[in-house]
Amino acid sequence: CPGNYRVESYLISRKPIAGSSYDGWVAMGAPKQMTVEQTEYLRCCSGPSCHTAEYSAKDGVIRLEYMLETHSVCLLVLQKTG
Repeated sequence: CPGNYRVESYLISRKPIAGSSYDGWVAMGAPKQMTVEQTEYLRCCSGPSCHTAEYSAKDGVIRLEYMLETHSVCLLVLQKTG
């Protein structure tokens, strides 16, 4: 349908800030005994990253291209606005 759309993308990848608590743990030196602060850091960075953008589909088509790294997952949510 032609119109304006909000596109939300949620990304989980091997980068520590985008969902991989394991890779975050490795990046901090793979400590055998973790402090409360280190555990909390990993808990906070283990969720997906989120990005929101607005697009116009004049002819009823929105073309989106995403290049995902190995072991990455992306969820796209399109919602018509207006």
